Amino acid sequence: MPTSLTNTALVYTCTPAPACAMASLRELTAETENELGYTVRATVADTAPPAIALADRAGWSEVVVPLVTAGRVGALVVASVGDLASEPFERASGMAWLDQHDVTVTALRPRAWEMRAWLELWSGTAPTGSEAPRRTARTRSRDRVCRFAFPADRQGIGPARAVIADRLLAWCPARADDAITAANELVANAVVHGSTQPDQSVTVTLERRGRELRISVADTSPRPLPPAPRDDSVSAEAESGRGLLIVDAFTDRWGCDLLPDGTGKQVWASMSLPASARCPRGTRSSLALSHGPDARAGPAHPAETA
Repeated sequence: MPTSLTNTALVYTCTPAPACAMASLRELTAETENELGYTVRATVADTAPPAIALADRAGWSEVVVPLVTAGRVGALVVASVGDLASEPFERASGMAWLDQHDVTVTALRPRAWEMRAWLELWSGTAPTGSEAPRRTARTRSRDRVCRFAFPADRQGIGPARAVIADRLLAWCPARADDAITAANELVANAVVHGSTQPDQSVTVTLERRGRELRISVADTSPRPLPPAPRDDSVSAEAESGRGLLIVDAFTDRWGCDLLPDGTGKQVWASMSLPASARCPRGTRSSLALSHGPDARAGPAHPAETA
């Protein structure tokens, strides 16, 4: 196969528990890359009950559907096709839609009722284990997206920072330290100052588009951020107020946009990447974790404010 083409996959899971979703995604992604030989463009976890319709799941509608309809993935990898829906007709409809877009469904942990005969009946494919077809080639791209959400309490900051560090070290090692530092400050700011209730969500979106890296963190506070304070206006002993100074110092641009539906705001920062930055083999996966069916992160590319 020419080096300019590659098989691309999207790893998907749906479970109500965020911790289980994260663990499942990491295991499935490793198997997809190391055993099946796919390049994983994105991984998506919907933290919702499988009984929720596909169209009502945030991760499916906001990440899976655009990638599939744009022809950017050749396979959808799941633990079980039960992740698509708990109701048989809904599963069949989802698999038929994927088949119409030439996307192979690969179940790495199939249940007894979803073995070869059942899946061939619905989609004409035999997507288990080493038998997974390699038929779909896609153009290699350095574009990556990582999207996840977590409950807005302080206990979620550590796991969120771990996901951020994992992705940014893989995508942009030359500027990873700067990007991680800025992203960590935005996450902490959203949890501590941008959310009023622990049952609210903070949504993080990391995007690499060519040589630009964009970090966006959405919270439920509709109040815009004040301008970054002057460095000499914040004392060294201050417990807060230095976050925006750090973001301003470690990124090229940053800003704040109110979400169009009035449910909160999205604070973003962007930076240019060196031309030599690459996505190493085996670390191409992107993680998108949506916290429940109603989690929304606002527009993927909000207009930048002056």
